Amino acid sequence: MKKDSLLIILLALLLTACAPLVDMSENTMTTATTETQNTPPQVGTPLEKFLLPLTKDIVEDIAWRLDSSYLDYTIVQENTPPNLRLNTIASVIESMPLNEQYITMLKAFRYFNDAHTNFYINKLYYSNMPLIIEKIDQSFYIINATQDYRQLIGQRIIKIDDVDVDTWYQRAYDMTTSDNDYGRSRDAVDMLHMPIVYALYDNAVKHSLIFETEKTSQKISLKKRAEADDFAKNNNNYLYLGSNTTQMFSAFKDDPYGYRINDDQKIITIYFNKLGGIDSNQLVEFGEKVRDIVLQKTDYSVAIDFRTCLGGNIASLPTIFEVDFLKAISDRAFCYVSRNSLSAGTTSPALFRRIGGIKMIGEKTPYSEYTSGVSSIADQYTIDSHAITLRVSFSNGDYQRRLAEPTVIPDYIVEPALSDFLGETDVWQDALLDKRI
Repeated sequence: MKKDSLLIILLALLLTACAPLVDMSENTMTTATTETQNTPPQVGTPLEKFLLPLTKDIVEDIAWRLDSSYLDYTIVQENTPPNLRLNTIASVIESMPLNEQYITMLKAFRYFNDAHTNFYINKLYYSNMPLIIEKIDQSFYIINATQDYRQLIGQRIIKIDDVDVDTWYQRAYDMTTSDNDYGRSRDAVDMLHMPIVYALYDNAVKHSLIFETEKTSQKISLKKRAEADDFAKNNNNYLYLGSNTTQMFSAFKDDPYGYRINDDQKIITIYFNKLGGIDSNQLVEFGEKVRDIVLQKTDYSVAIDFRTCLGGNIASLPTIFEVDFLKAISDRAFCYVSRNSLSAGTTSPALFRRIGGIKMIGEKTPYSEYTSGVSSIADQYTIDSHAITLRVSFSNGDYQRRLAEPTVIPDYIVEPALSDFLGETDVWQDALLDKRI
């Protein structure tokens, strides 16, 4: 038991949340009146008003920092196409158009296959869409919206500004970095909510976008920020916020963890929306309470819910889940994981399965079990003149392991439908009920 506890503590020192860096400063975007019409896309504000050209010195400095601090940097560059290696980019960057400079840098970071290592263009990465998009069964649906756009909920998107939504998604996908395809898919959906991908490919930052669905064409006014409380609630916790993690962070700052008891189905659900920034004393009290409940209700199944866990520090978990406790409930307990189980939200259930025999229900995860460790002292710096932030994980020599085992695969795989995100069904709970012993 001491050996297992030591393993948890060592991993805890390595893992923290990988939150998108967001710029909430004032900008020139305005909120237009809601309209339904078939009008040409607006030209928007020239990209040059937001971004400065990159230089050879800047790219070489980024390359030097990565080479100095990222253990797998040389291997990464060997696995990267020659035209996207940073030294090659540095030699041609000043001859590129402004938008291609930034597209190229974002594409280069994709080959790190490391969700904790990112190139952020701070000014265009804030969430500003008054609706939430989710990719379900190869199609894109509006799963939620602010009050002005509620009539669009449930509709399938065909085009955005007269370009197929699949094209926008692929453009975004090519500029995302993650441990695996599932993570890149999640990040690409996130980018569809932000000005960045549209601005770089249209060479302008727009005030609105025209969404064409199967039923209508609607001009969507871009806001500076839409809060989680602006969206319609549903009965499925936070699935209504989809994979837009900026919205999720806003929602979870006051609800990091908790539990629910379903007496009808005899299920105790212990949920974690994040594992970072948690008061340790409160967590101790919470742990004692939920352990007592679980051990008293011996005929109840236990769902440890990481579906919307945004990451954090797994040092919190031994306070609640000692190895002996996990093993004692392993015949009736499951972990939920999803496309939004980020960082420690992936490694925690993987650890529970390895040391406690707790099986998983859900989707394949965006992170590898061997995701690079980061902490509050991970290498991070900002190029102030250009409002660019570079975040670099410790790497730990795990690049090849992430390539070999890029995702955590649940014991029981589920495929959520639109109804799960609209709060009408819960495929995870249905799977738990089916797998009960």
